[in-house]
Amino acid sequence: MKTTSKSRRRHTSGWMALCLCALSLCTPSAAFADASCTAFLERARKIVAAGAQNDVQVMWTTNCFIPDRDARFMGTTQITLKQQGADLFGSASRDQTVVSLDPAKPVAKRTDKVSLRIRQDGKLMFNDMYGPYDPSCTHGKFAVVNGGDSIEVFSLYPRVKIEPGDQVVIDGNRALIRKPGNLGTTGIGGKWDCTCSRGSGTCTIVQIPGQLSCHKGERDTCQGACDLVTTTTGSTPPAVMQ
Repeated sequence: MKTTSKSRRRHTSGWMALCLCALSLCTPSAAFADASCTAFLERARKIVAAGAQNDVQVMWTTNCFIPDRDARFMGTTQITLKQQGADLFGSASRDQTVVSLDPAKPVAKRTDKVSLRIRQDGKLMFNDMYGPYDPSCTHGKFAVVNGGDSIEVFSLYPRVKIEPGDQVVIDGNRALIRKPGNLGTTGIGGKWDCTCSRGSGTCTIVQIPGQLSCHKGERDTCQGACDLVTTTTGSTPPAVMQ
C-alpha cells in the first residue's frame, strides 16, 4: 500500500504527541520532585525510635532490564522495617515476573529473598550487598533509586503498633493510647497527631486491628505526606516529629 505524504505527516505527528505525553509524565516537575529524602526518612526513623513496637511498612517495586537474557524483570514485595542499631532494616520474600522480549518464550514467575537497609546517613542498601544509594523522594512518600539497569521504588508508611491491653481514644486527627498499669490503673502511652507535612491540608488517622496509621483519604487536601506526629510519650523516650 502506498503511503502518502499526508498520512506520513499524520503518523509522525501522532508519534510526536505520544512522545511528548510520555515526557510530561516521566519528567518530574518542581512541585512533584522533592529530590532529597533526608527529612522524610528522618520522620520515619523518629516514629520507630519513639517506641519499640513501632515500625515502617514498605512496598518495594523493581523494574529491571536483564541484558544477557534480553528480558525485563519486575518484582514486588512488602517489608516491615524495624530498628537495628542506628539503621532501619527488614527482609522478606519478593515475587518476580520475568518477561522476555522474545514472544515465543513464556512468562516466568519465581520468588527470592531480599532485604532493605536504611542507614543512619539516609542511604539505602539492598541485600547488604548493593549500594549505598542516594534515593530521591517525591510527594514526601515515595523514595526512588536509579540503579543503572533498574528502577527501584519504595513507598513508606510509618505505623504505631497497638499492643494487647492498650486503650485507644481517637478525637478528630489525634489519638491517645493509654497503657495498662499496676492494680488496674492506666497511664498515657502516647499522643499522636495525624498531620500534613506540607501546608495546612487535611489527613485522616486510621485505626485497624493492631495499629494506627495516617493516610490521605479521598476527601483530604494534603499536598505532601501524611505523618503521625507524637506529642507525648509514656514509657518510651520522648520524641518530637518535625
